Amino acid sequence: PVSTPKQSKIGIASFVLGILSLLFLCIGFIISISYGVTLGLDNPSAVDPFALVDQASPAIIVASVFIYCTPVISLVGVGLGIAAVVQKKDKKTLGIIGLVLNALLLLSGCGLLLQGLIMTAGMLGT
Repeated sequence: PVSTPKQSKIGIASFVLGILSLLFLCIGFIISISYGVTLGLDNPSAVDPFALVDQASPAIIVASVFIYCTPVISLVGVGLGIAAVVQKKDKKTLGIIGLVLNALLLLSGCGLLLQGLIMTAGMLGT
């Protein structure tokens, strides 16, 4: 009886972290978009919509935590994905999928953070 290699536990962890990171990003977007839509519906004739945003609002804080956790989770997932891919004896399928998913989310999360910093610097006039 020839034993077939099983999925790497590290690869499974990388894949799960990729899904979790994607979920965190989506939840953060949903919260921030719904907050923005609520502000827009409550104040349809606002001249400066940025003045309406309360930075200490619980919705903004929760959305920020979800969005800022995405690159951190993805970074751990990338590390686990690399570890799963270099293993010799186990299957690498979920490790490769986790590595690619986490790398894409890491790049997109860092891009979003950079875009936010640029927009904030533009609003401050620096």
